[in-house]
Amino acid sequence: MIYGYIYGLRCKINGKWYIGQTTKEPLTYIIREYKYLQGANRTKIKRALKKYGFNNFDICLLDSSSNKEDLDVREQNYIIEYNSMENGYNLMSGGSHGKHSIETKQLISEKNKGNKAWLGKKHSKETKDKLSLSASKRTYHPLEKMTDEDYWKYIQYLKESRTGDKNPMFGKEVTEETKNKLRRTWNLKTIEEKQAINEKISNSTTGNKNHSFGKPKSEKTKKLISDKAKKRGDVRQFMSHEAILEMNRKISEATKGEKHRNYGKHLSVEHRRKISEATKGEKHRNYKKELSKETKIKISDTLKKTSFFIGKPSWNSGKPMSDEIKEKIRNKLKGRKFSEETRKKFSEKAKQRELKKRLLKENSQKDTLENQTSEEK
Repeated sequence: MIYGYIYGLRCKINGKWYIGQTTKEPLTYIIREYKYLQGANRTKIKRALKKYGFNNFDICLLDSSSNKEDLDVREQNYIIEYNSMENGYNLMSGGSHGKHSIETKQLISEKNKGNKAWLGKKHSKETKDKLSLSASKRTYHPLEKMTDEDYWKYIQYLKESRTGDKNPMFGKEVTEETKNKLRRTWNLKTIEEKQAINEKISNSTTGNKNHSFGKPKSEKTKKLISDKAKKRGDVRQFMSHEAILEMNRKISEATKGEKHRNYGKHLSVEHRRKISEATKGEKHRNYKKELSKETKIKISDTLKKTSFFIGKPSWNSGKPMSDEIKEKIRNKLKGRKFSEETRKKFSEKAKQRELKKRLLKENSQKDTLENQTSEEK
């Protein structure tokens, strides 16, 4: 596992170097520490960044190490190699992860002796609240200010530095106790807080910000995702009928009318054509797949509950269309040309509907005649 990294900042104008080390994510650390110059500019490198600008420095990831001692040695070697103390921005010879030498510590200690201004004192609750409020308004994380180029460098770094045995959770399992703590923390949040968190996550992974944007999944990856989903199963199998109905009601309420993400949006003719092309023939997920007998029975049972021609009222049976809806349908179909094959399909379906209606009418008449005959007898 990687303990830390050696990085370098090279000034494009004068060619001078600064060598440093960090145990954090290098790109995030460098951008936060040097691009936005948080804190006082008391070091050579920060004064140079303020003078020349961050864009006039090259960022280089030079090396990494698996332990602290080796990281210190490597940093010292790079400082010597690039001569960054005599002809650069390093103030020390490196190592010790930026800690002060014993001599410096003694000087600081001597200077602060007798300074007992805060000895035994604590901040009041009011002061603490003010400090907390002030801190909550600060933005320390650089992602919001990153350019697209910096953002993608950061994403690429995360991908490379957290894969396999480099991931800090590699080979570790989250205990049930930790899981329960996480659940409790989430459940204590209000609905507004949960919605804000979900919205923030959604905004940070939408479109070109998504790490998989523009990258089609391989067949192997698709199969792995499919196998995991099958193994996981549908969560509804563990729910009662009442709980499923309540869940469906909540989903319906959350996506109804203006709340729906596609409310007021209409697919263009080009978009509909693309969808049609993407699911046509061999591209369709059910191409050359036969429905099992069990599935056919399920479909049949569902249709029996909703199909008007079998004697059961459908959801819109007996409801005449308004003039507004008719006008919308006319406008949508205006100028659209159907192929000969599609026209034949429409014609066949219309004939089937007429036939079923006629059979239903005949059966109804037969039943009426039988009832009359039985009454006469």
